[in-house]
Order: sequence, then structure tokens, then C-alpha cells
Amino acid sequence: MATCYIASLKHAPGSYKEFRLMAEKLRAHGHDVRLLLTSEYRGMHESDLPTEYVVERTASAKDQLSDFARLSVPLLRGAHVEFFRDSPPDMLCCYNFHPLNLPLLLAARRARRQSLRFLFLHEPFYEFKREVYGAKQAGLLWLMEMGLRSMIFASNRVVVPSMNAARLLRRLLPILPLPVHVQSLVAPDHNPLLDRERSHVAFVGKMDNAKGKLDLFGQILERAASRRVDLRFAVLTAADLTGYLSALSPEARALVDFSHGSPVSDEQIVEMLSRSMATLLLHTHLSESGVVPM
Repeated sequence: MATCYIASLKHAPGSYKEFRLMAEKLRAHGHDVRLLLTSEYRGMHESDLPTEYVVERTASAKDQLSDFARLSVPLLRGAHVEFFRDSPPDMLCCYNFHPLNLPLLLAARRARRQSLRFLFLHEPFYEFKREVYGAKQAGLLWLMEMGLRSMIFASNRVVVPSMNAARLLRRLLPILPLPVHVQSLVAPDHNPLLDRERSHVAFVGKMDNAKGKLDLFGQILERAASRRVDLRFAVLTAADLTGYLSALSPEARALVDFSHGSPVSDEQIVEMLSRSMATLLLHTHLSESGVVPM
């Protein structure tokens, strides 16, 4: 029996079901599985797996850098993660980027040199940073990619969810010093809710102007309003879109219902999609292997 840790120190609503299913599958094979999470998962965490909440808030780059400055040295010493002292890791998976992944990986290597340490990278390299995200966000992405390079050298495997993500990884590091595995995202089985009335076109997820999402969504709404299309839209997001809504025409605003939640839960996502006729994907490029199943 191996002692396996899964760390997800940055909150992402859709990721919870993925790493939880990974953990449950490992446990079904007889392994001892433990989770290292951000407290933002506390409300949606229903598993009986042993869990330690390492950080509190990860919504902004400032939060993440503050945690890195505060906790990196204790993590390197093994003082903050009690699990590592009691049960040194045979495996550590870091799911989602956070600066603290680096000291966590180094602490795992220090606790057990032969441990399997790997990153699950959804989008390892951002193409067209300045053009898509703007100068400020491009600078933060460049710093993140520098951190990812260090994390890769502290690991001994990398897992990506698609061949396109593998291509982006080679943009980050043309000569990779370790094996790369392509593994599709895991998703839970949901019984189809066929008796639901499907009344709208849905968008679920991060709603900002990264990758042109807001501009494209606004164009769709304005075009539908100008053509008097008999169609409703619904959006579920953690973002506050008050300013964005004021820029739309009254006719376009009347076509869309916004649900704001922070954080957004898997239950809210399933409920929204179960009542939708279709789901909008507003990305101009994708690196993941799937979308939330309807």
C-alpha cells in the first residue's frame, strides 16, 4: 500500500470532482490517500478522505504570492504539513498551479527521495499573452511560467490532459528532463435529467475578457437582440459583472440572467447545465481534453 497525496492549493470549481475521483480510484486500489487543499474547497468537500487545509484564499495573484512568502520556508522544513511527518509520501500530485507547489514538491522529495512527484498541468504555456490578456496579466503569466519550470525540475513526471497541452508544454520547455503522460480529464457519471425543461443557452465558468470571452459574449447578445431572437441566455460565474452589464444595450441585458457565486459549486454547475438547451464555449483556444458533462 502506497501513501498518496493530492494537492490542489488553488481553487477551481470544476477541478474538485476531477482530483476527488482520482483520489477515490487510488483508494479503491488499496492505497492510503490524503488531500492537501485550499479552504475554498471546504464547502463542497464531502469525502471522508483525510484532508489538511494548507491555505485560505487563492482568488488573486496577491493571495498566492502572500502565501508563498509566508509558508514556503515552513513547507520546506516539513513543519507545516503534518501528514509528511507522520506518513512520508510515496506519491504527490499537484493539481492546479500555485507557487507553493514548488516547496511542497521539494518537501516531498526530502521526506522520501524515491517518491513519485508529478504535476497535472491544464495549460502549461500561454500563447499570445499580451495580445489576449493585456500587458499586466501577461507579466503575471510570464512569472507563472518561470515558476512552472522550477516545479517541473522538482518533479519526476508531468501529466497533461490533451495532445495540445503536451505541445504547449514543449513551448515552455523544448527539452523536457522527465516523462510526459497524456491523460484525459476524469468526470463523474451523472444520470441524464431528461424531465427538466430546457429553457436557455448556458455559459459556466470564469467570465472575464481573457481570451476575448466578454467581447464575444457581448457580440452574441447584441446580435440576438438586434434580430429579436426568441432565446434566453444564462451565465454562472464567480465574477462580478455589474460594470460589464451597464455597457450592454437594454435589449441585450434583457436576454441574459446572471448567477453570481463565489465560489461556484459543482452542484450549481450541474443544475445550470441540466436546464440548458446548449452550452457556450467562448475560448478562442483550448488545451483541456473535455468540458463539464451535461
